[in-house]
Amino acid sequence: MSKTEREKIIERKVLFVDFNGVISYDTFWASIQKTDHPLHSFYEPIEELLFVGENRIKGLVDEWMLGEFTSEKVHQIIVDNLGAPYQELFDIFVEDCKRLDISRPILQSIQALRKDWYCVLRTDNMDTFHRFTLPANPYLAEAFDEVHSSYLLRQLKKSDGGAYYTETVKNLNSEINNCVLIDDSLSNCRLFEKLGGRAYCPRGETEVISALENLRTKI
Repeated sequence: MSKTEREKIIERKVLFVDFNGVISYDTFWASIQKTDHPLHSFYEPIEELLFVGENRIKGLVDEWMLGEFTSEKVHQIIVDNLGAPYQELFDIFVEDCKRLDISRPILQSIQALRKDWYCVLRTDNMDTFHRFTLPANPYLAEAFDEVHSSYLLRQLKKSDGGAYYTETVKNLNSEINNCVLIDDSLSNCRLFEKLGGRAYCPRGETEVISALENLRTKI
């Protein structure tokens, strides 16, 4: 990075934006959530096995997001526990990851800020994000200055007390009190505020756009 480019970054504030729950709202295996889908009967058992059930495999989702599991391995775990057809389910999963509902209006609002803000897409996500979602939707990465995923970083947002944020802000020669996080996780927002930054915890596209507009008008 040239000195001129670095100086431009120093002048900018840093905006961190989450992906799922902020820019995209679809769940994994969204297709089989429809009641008329042939594999619909597996949707809730998968959710309960991985995400929400009292008997879910604890720690698996975090380990997946940290790069300790691939999507193939997770599907094998699903097959072993639920008897779902591996290849059919995996193929659906990949296509759903490629067709996630990515908000164009939100991306347009982010791009409008980039003259004054250094915008970073920061997602706690699986291998799916860089393998399937980004290649199928290149305009997503183009809306940001940088894209960071926990799967490649081997680091969650909450890891080591939010070390990712302090390290990234330092590398950009900025200060945390000049930085903003937009994330649908209240715990992530509280952590960011504890570090000294400002956070928005919106619910839905309208609230996200409102938060971005608030940043634009306060520049």
